Amino acid sequence: MVSEEEQAMRSKLEHLTVKDHGPVFGPCHKLPGHTIQKAKDELNETDEKRASSLKDLRAMIKEKVAAGDDMAKLVQERFGHKPDSLLLRFLRAR
Repeated sequence: MVSEEEQAMRSKLEHLTVKDHGPVFGPCHKLPGHTIQKAKDELNETDEKRASSLKDLRAMIKEKVAAGDDMAKLVQERFGHKPDSLLLRFLRAR
């Protein structure tokens, strides 16, 4: 069952453009509610899944670096000590 709030948010999403989802570059302290709903609807993204997936991605990068993968080494050098929010912005950029 979907709440009325979620139904209203989905209705609002039908009329939005790419520019309505927050900045791609620069600081974005809090994503708009409709952007969070879009991620939930289209990507099945939740806070728990996002955290788990980022942890898995970082583990995969470390495994590939240990196996001698040069590209993984570059990714680890670039993002290994950066916050998850920066890695997410990189992954989401178009």
